[in-house]
Amino acid sequence: MPVVNRSQAIKDSTLLIRDLLTNKITDPATRTGTAKFVNTAWPERETQFPLITVQQQGWSTTPLGTSTTETLATIRMEVNVWAKSVTVCDSLAGSVVAVMEQNQALTRASGLFDLRFENVTSVDESGKAGIHRKVIETSYAYPSQ
Repeated sequence: MPVVNRSQAIKDSTLLIRDLLTNKITDPATRTGTAKFVNTAWPERETQFPLITVQQQGWSTTPLGTSTTETLATIRMEVNVWAKSVTVCDSLAGSVVAVMEQNQALTRASGLFDLRFENVTSVDESGKAGIHRKVIETSYAYPSQ
């Protein structure tokens, strides 16, 4: 996995998590056209369900001392699982959590430490045609170098 570069940390951290999920979670659907299973935002291309979106939701820093320019950043990420079935949505959300937990050595090697699951929320549309969504909010510590 690539190292998260400080000048590109927002982009690099998002792509790192997208690539991790892409490589470790099996797509339960047969995709056609330009549709992708794991995306970095709501896709502008054709979409097919289920799908996963990864977005960086925020960034904050804490100084590591009064006589230093070094900081500890907290990068907040949001992973959304979208599906037409509650069962598929819950199963994929469980896979996302497991992959992120089980691959912390890879994210640490890339510069992201201390994975935290801040919140998991269900957001479902009503009716038979409704889309089910799990919002998985995470954060990582990212020290300046």
